[in-house]
Amino acid sequence: MNVVLGAGERSTRIANTAFLLPGGIVGIGDASECGAQQRHRQGCDTDQSAPGDVSKRVATVAMAIRGQLTIGDLANADLPYAPPYSLALDHVIVCAHVMENKLRGLMLGVSAAEVKARVDTGAPCFILDTRTPWEFEEQRLGIGETLIPQGALRGRLHELPQDKDREVIVYCAISLRGYECAAILQGHGWRNVKVMEGGVAAWPYPRER
Repeated sequence: MNVVLGAGERSTRIANTAFLLPGGIVGIGDASECGAQQRHRQGCDTDQSAPGDVSKRVATVAMAIRGQLTIGDLANADLPYAPPYSLALDHVIVCAHVMENKLRGLMLGVSAAEVKARVDTGAPCFILDTRTPWEFEEQRLGIGETLIPQGALRGRLHELPQDKDREVIVYCAISLRGYECAAILQGHGWRNVKVMEGGVAAWPYPRER
């Protein structure tokens, strides 16, 4: 299902896709193409497709449409928490927070297709897998990535490119840890860090295993 949040002539459409990965895990798709005129921050596409009942996510999006909410409004929506019927951190709200971070420049995303193109053309990017060793053994992309688990990253920064302007692409299973590791790298001076959106779960190409 595709819906558009926000309406009206003054709203600016954000080229983001929020989606639920298999198992109901939230993911973020295409990187937003944000210009100075996107100050209204209204509008986004949501694609909700996952096994099971996504009706509550649809209801949250419907609320945002009806209220013509901005991304900031949606991120701060106070939804009821009543397990097992609703989550403490609703997937749609998490998506809105990630979109806010992207709008503020706190996260730079890159799609799986863009990463594949870099690999195919031999672009000099450093690809960092931040999952655990057992996850890496069970499933890996095989695109020249370097495994440094999130918990070990701060102690292994010397293994990253010393040229801090070189592009570093970070990911994990769904790129939540990838996002956190990107923030660590940026805090240590790397200036061209991007998160592969959706992580391994959103990689549509052949894998090494």
